[in-house]
Amino acid sequence: MKQVSGKDLVQVRTKASRSDTRTQNRQFVLQQIFSEAPTSRAEIVRSTGLTAATVSDLVADLMAEGIVTEVGTAPSSGGKPPTLVDIDAPNLTLIVVDLSGSSWRGELRTARHDVLATVKIPHGDRRGDDVVRTVIELIDELTAASPVPPLGVGVGTPGVVTDSGVVVEAANLGWSNLPLADILADATGHRIQVVNDARATAVAEFLLGDHATGNLLVVKFGRGVGSGIILDRNVYRGESSAAGEIGHIAVIPRATEHITLEQAASTTAIARQLGHDLGIPFSGRPSRFIAAHVDDDAAVTSGLVARLGEDIATVLASVVGTLDVHRIVLSGPITTFGDALLGAVDAGLARRLLPALSASVTVSYGHVDEKAAVASGVATYVLRQELGVA
Repeated sequence: MKQVSGKDLVQVRTKASRSDTRTQNRQFVLQQIFSEAPTSRAEIVRSTGLTAATVSDLVADLMAEGIVTEVGTAPSSGGKPPTLVDIDAPNLTLIVVDLSGSSWRGELRTARHDVLATVKIPHGDRRGDDVVRTVIELIDELTAASPVPPLGVGVGTPGVVTDSGVVVEAANLGWSNLPLADILADATGHRIQVVNDARATAVAEFLLGDHATGNLLVVKFGRGVGSGIILDRNVYRGESSAAGEIGHIAVIPRATEHITLEQAASTTAIARQLGHDLGIPFSGRPSRFIAAHVDDDAAVTSGLVARLGEDIATVLASVVGTLDVHRIVLSGPITTFGDALLGAVDAGLARRLLPALSASVTVSYGHVDEKAAVASGVATYVLRQELGVA
């Protein structure tokens, strides 16, 4: 079974012209139902500009396909109360797998992001083919838990991922030029989306957060460091799908060399530095170690946060100066450091950017729970591919 490549989150915003197809109008109507539900056919007519006959016909088709259902009536303003419609979310399920954390997480979700089942597996030292087998097991287990055949499957993974679902490189997982989407599709029989984890987090923040902007830079800190970029309300991938791979640029100065942001600010790097500064050995999961010892010594933590802020600002200043993106979101266990880290990054950017640009840049933590952000973003890709909504 050949995998279906993903599309950026560009919504249809105007009704189809005479040369356009019925498919576009169908997508337009479904998007209105998805975003405005519960809504009536009359409201859809008003919001889309399509004729009442066209809307009625398209809604009937969507109901026959089991995608849309009637959910009651609205108060009458005179005459027959309008019938309300919504997507039939409980009967539209999808599977998402998040490979970005210390534990790999699989979820069965409805089309409204309600979580029906969750499976977690500590990754241990799995790499390469062992990771692929684990993902297949997660998908099979969640498929069995679904009351209906799932619409599709999405996988969020670290690394450079192409539109066709090839993982060009994911060093922490031991993958190189791995056609992951095709492998999983052949093994499970599902349509597969594979998405970079930072890009998925950016999509979740853009669609589910409250950032009030069409441009967003989301930096995800975990075992690695990467970013997702939203420009003019669209995901920016770059020419080789590697846009946002800021964790591997060696520009942070040290006494004898320059290091990368991942070497300075991954959770493992932070945990090791914190342990070194406190004089205790680092062991266990980095995020848990940081949370357990962040309050041990205020002076140590303050110094660590100041260095982190400088290191992050060193990398982000070039990105902000190049893209003119004013809203920066930091996501991941790094939120443990609270407002002190945000202030340190702000101060570092102010020293590196033009004053007018620096004054308009806002650095904040994510609005979407960082433990669910990757899964939520990946689910959006599946919904976009399978239903044409986002």
